[in-house]
Amino acid sequence: METKVFYHGGVPADFNVDDIDIYRLATKQGKQDRNYAGFYMFDENRRDGAFHYAEQTNSLENTTDRGVVRIEMDSNLNIKTLDRMFEIDRIPQEQLQEYRNQGYDLVSGRSFDGQQYVLLNKDKIRNISFESMDKRYSEEPKQEVEVKEEQMQDEYMTLDELEPILSESGYMCVGHGTGRKGNDDEIVDSIFSEGLRTKNNSLALTTIGLSTPTPELKQQYAEYGIPEPTMDGLKEQLNHWQHLDSQKIILARVPTEYINQMGDRSDLDGEMYGAFMVEEIQANGKTTNYLDPRYIIGCYDVEKKAVRMNPCFERTLTAQTISTLKTKYKRTLDKTKQRLARAEQEMFSPVQEQQVDDIIEKMSTGQYDENGFPILTSEPISNSQQLDKGKAYVKTMGFVQVGILGIVSAIISIGIIILGVFLVR
Repeated sequence: METKVFYHGGVPADFNVDDIDIYRLATKQGKQDRNYAGFYMFDENRRDGAFHYAEQTNSLENTTDRGVVRIEMDSNLNIKTLDRMFEIDRIPQEQLQEYRNQGYDLVSGRSFDGQQYVLLNKDKIRNISFESMDKRYSEEPKQEVEVKEEQMQDEYMTLDELEPILSESGYMCVGHGTGRKGNDDEIVDSIFSEGLRTKNNSLALTTIGLSTPTPELKQQYAEYGIPEPTMDGLKEQLNHWQHLDSQKIILARVPTEYINQMGDRSDLDGEMYGAFMVEEIQANGKTTNYLDPRYIIGCYDVEKKAVRMNPCFERTLTAQTISTLKTKYKRTLDKTKQRLARAEQEMFSPVQEQQVDDIIEKMSTGQYDENGFPILTSEPISNSQQLDKGKAYVKTMGFVQVGILGIVSAIISIGIIILGVFLVR
């Protein structure tokens, strides 16, 4: 009987059929706690995708022995084909069970890595064998070259096809117009491979928020009494880009979990969105922030009414990406604490401190009239503790009404913000 061959990456050499869990839960970013599951495979045309996954596994687990399992199955397979792009990336465990109960052996669908399959029926497996990483390019090199050339071709998708990505909860989408003079493909190629260069190291000053129909934006719009965002509204926004009438708009999305909500709102020096940046040292010694290509979905072409997909975009964030995000996110929080600490230190100059002390000394020796102004007396201060208490009381409660009230209030606000940063951590 003829067989059909599939590949699954990231397994040890002793992997066998009994180790296959067709309902295993996913662990990648965006899939945890959502019951997504599946044992994913590539066919022979996408064999290298399995080796790429094995390569990532070795890197993350600091191993060298993880490789690919070659799975031979009966050719008479009943395959459930998913029509929507990326639908195969998000299959709940109960849905897999339903497909299996319907008599399907495999689920097939398109993702960024090309055609993928999810195993449902282990009884169709005829043979299983292990291939180490040194076998990656040893078989059918001609076919591998053809596959690589195919992968290099541009792939376009409509906004409707991308709706699952653009409307997914937990992400914020932004756009950047390449400008009238920057509409050539070379500019887009550079952004796809090197990242989006930011203005003043700020993503906020480089991009414009997109009106994507995410649950969070819908709720926010409802609270303000604004019609909820829709895909039609997004199309209108992109087709009439507000900056320089750009005809090509870079689309990106970042997980909101790693946005520093306590950071400087203008994101100067990447304080708010620094977790998503790649830093590059320029010839003059200055650092320039680039939005990491893995967060760039693609480039919307106004003329074609379609998005040219970025092959570096991670539909589902890898474990390595999440680890990097956590490290860089901590740095953004540290930047916020340092900035607030500097602001507190610079709030009072020695002269201002003396002026405050003089006023407090006078206030602590008298009473207040009906308007809240101090009634000064000639009685001397007899207790230094009383003076210190008076200073602390005035600075804390904000009783000074002769020019220092705003300064004292600012200090209190900064203290609250610093406390908030530590609570966020």
